[in-house]
Amino acid sequence: MAHNMTVCVPADPSYLRSLRGFIQPIYEKNFPEDEVRQLVLAIDEACSNIIKHGQSWFLPKGTISVSILDSKKKTVVTVHNYCRAKEVEKIKPRDLDDIKPGGLGTHFIAEVMDKVEFEPCTVREGRMALVMTKCTSGKEES
Repeated sequence: MAHNMTVCVPADPSYLRSLRGFIQPIYEKNFPEDEVRQLVLAIDEACSNIIKHGQSWFLPKGTISVSILDSKKKTVVTVHNYCRAKEVEKIKPRDLDDIKPGGLGTHFIAEVMDKVEFEPCTVREGRMALVMTKCTSGKEES
């Protein structure tokens, strides 16, 4: 049986702890402890990116909305209103040989998740949602 859950928090770093607290128990039944930590951190990183890079369009009282469709075979996480459609092509992991602080979040998310893609957001026209999929038994077949 699949479960669909959504959590909304203010687009403020102080609420990321609450978001992590909501997400962690969802995954504890289907994933080993180390994968649970990675999943929670990947979602946290995606939401942190909204706060760091998208704050201008979230002010003054924006929220971050995360939907999770969880089943025995996979989990699909949708971070709504992630970016403008024209910004998608700019969102890329930087070269790992380029040693400097920051900029590794998208690389980390891609390593943790089996599939990462952008889709038109269903809650805000002109925006894109970040959709991340993780299968409970390895990589999803395309």
